[in-house]
Amino acid sequence: MSHGGSANTNSRGPRRTSNATPLVGGRAAPSSSPQRSQPPHGATPLVGGRTQRRGASQPAGRAPRRTTPMPRNPRYHGRRRSRWSRTPRLWVGVLAVVLMAAALTAAFVNPNRNEAREVVEEAGSGAGAEEDKAPVFATATSDSGITVGALEGVTDTAAFQSLESAVESLEADDITVGIYLQDLSTPDTLTLNADRPFYPASSIKVAASTMAMETDGGSSVGTDTVYNCLVYSDNASYASIVSTYGRGNLAQWLTENGAPDAAAAVEDNYPWISPAELGALWTSAEQFLATDTDASETLGIYLGETEHSVAGDLLRSDEVTVQSKPGWYPADSYDCPATVDAGIVTKSGSSYVFVVMTDADEDFDAIKPLVSALDAVHDEMVAERQAA
Repeated sequence: MSHGGSANTNSRGPRRTSNATPLVGGRAAPSSSPQRSQPPHGATPLVGGRTQRRGASQPAGRAPRRTTPMPRNPRYHGRRRSRWSRTPRLWVGVLAVVLMAAALTAAFVNPNRNEAREVVEEAGSGAGAEEDKAPVFATATSDSGITVGALEGVTDTAAFQSLESAVESLEADDITVGIYLQDLSTPDTLTLNADRPFYPASSIKVAASTMAMETDGGSSVGTDTVYNCLVYSDNASYASIVSTYGRGNLAQWLTENGAPDAAAAVEDNYPWISPAELGALWTSAEQFLATDTDASETLGIYLGETEHSVAGDLLRSDEVTVQSKPGWYPADSYDCPATVDAGIVTKSGSSYVFVVMTDADEDFDAIKPLVSALDAVHDEMVAERQAA
């Protein structure tokens, strides 16, 4: 046999060496012998199929580790990481929440609050004490039945004591008293028998007169008719206004302005009415007077000149304006005696509606102490407001 490039004449293919194995699928099939193929260049195997350089030695007493890769276990591959694998991010969030809670606690806790409390206590009559003593709005009813809605302290004044005495004096003479007072810039009120109907006599003429002036300035009847109706309490002028503008229109006006019970009895030229409803009519009249028109100005002048008004006689001056309409009727067979005064009082920049209704036998002198005391009580209401 020649060495070098002579051709192999064996028809079954190349000759195998003693360690060679047949090819399977283009690759060498594993040998049945436990001997493994050696890596090239004399290297020795390491874990994972990598090789160890020549000259390196295995640790003493340790068997060679398998060099073939471990099979992939689908149980440990392709899964999402657990939340604990995100531990750094989680703890950063927890730390942020703790720091925020600490900041809020520090903002609301005053480390010097005990010292502040001691300062307030030592102040004695300081701002805190004054705040505790500040009057508050309250509603109370006295033994005489007068209900007051105002700042506390009004019922303790001498003015309120005088009012109670005036009411008790009239009741001792078997006279029934109804009172309604409403401050026009505050919720302060004072009432007595406010929902009890009384015979109004000529005090109801303010309703028809105001309706006429609101409708057309009184031109349908002439302003002289309105003037005579209010200033002189002329009955014929009043009847002319009611018939000209219509009893139905008067009933509607009464209803729209807070007197539905009086509207239901409008067939009578002088329907019975309660102090509260008559007070509501005066509140509506005041709103019209504030419109600053020729008609409202004319009506205001007429109401400021009414005769026989107790409030007008007692209070009218250069500093005090009283726009009112009284009414009176004697005791006779109709059995509806009345002494009434109602209107608007304006002084020192404050205005209030007042209504005093009684079944006294046309006796204005009898109600003068009552009207005077009522005005004094309103002064106390204003004083309490100013001091608060």
